[in-house]
Amino acid sequence: MHPSLAGVATFIGAGLIDGMSPYAMVVVLFFLWFVFSFCQNGGEFLAVGICFIMSVFLTMSLVELGVFEKFRILEIYELLVRVFFQAVAVMMLILGFSNFRDWKRCVEGKKEGACARLPFLLQAQAPRHSRAVRSKISLIAISIVSGFIFSFLASVCRGQPFLTMLAYTSGAQNQKLTAFLYVVVYNLLAILPLVSIFFVVLWLLQLKGLAERVEKNFSKIKIINAGVLFGLGFGLLYMLL
Repeated sequence: MHPSLAGVATFIGAGLIDGMSPYAMVVVLFFLWFVFSFCQNGGEFLAVGICFIMSVFLTMSLVELGVFEKFRILEIYELLVRVFFQAVAVMMLILGFSNFRDWKRCVEGKKEGACARLPFLLQAQAPRHSRAVRSKISLIAISIVSGFIFSFLASVCRGQPFLTMLAYTSGAQNQKLTAFLYVVVYNLLAILPLVSIFFVVLWLLQLKGLAERVEKNFSKIKIINAGVLFGLGFGLLYMLL
């Protein structure tokens, strides 16, 4: 069976939409928070980022291949997802308020009173950096486990976009290899936003004076962070209603 152009476009579109759902954006935000909070330098960011992305990709693939289906059909799974993402939504709103408060203090000329300091990953570029170095092995282990947990729970939202892919691949039910390749390509499309963010951050870390630029635009970054966090926080709560 040869796929039509419309079918290929639908397949690609479904994968991209899947990667930009509110649940998927939560995974992206957690990734950014994690690497900027705990990675000390570009080398650690590279190792942790690759492991996190691979963990997300493999988990998504295993979910769609039915490995965890017996657990996902249980009522406790839906309850666990709801409680987990409700807690995440509340945390986003709290962090959004914190960033808004920091922006307000910056505007009022009280930047030194802002709760959120320069991210740890950027402090490595800043002078007088004296924070303890985290264990790279521990960071990698945590990134793998957290990537699994977030992507596994976020898979609950993959029903509707994934139906498009199921319909598209229904003609290949007897072709296991072909169906498997569809799943791989679909998940590569779904993690494209996360991979893009990874390369953008990697590029930014190569810029000279990045820490100074961040401090110079501290208030702008804070209000943008607040808007994104408020949007995703309220969006998650709305979806969970």
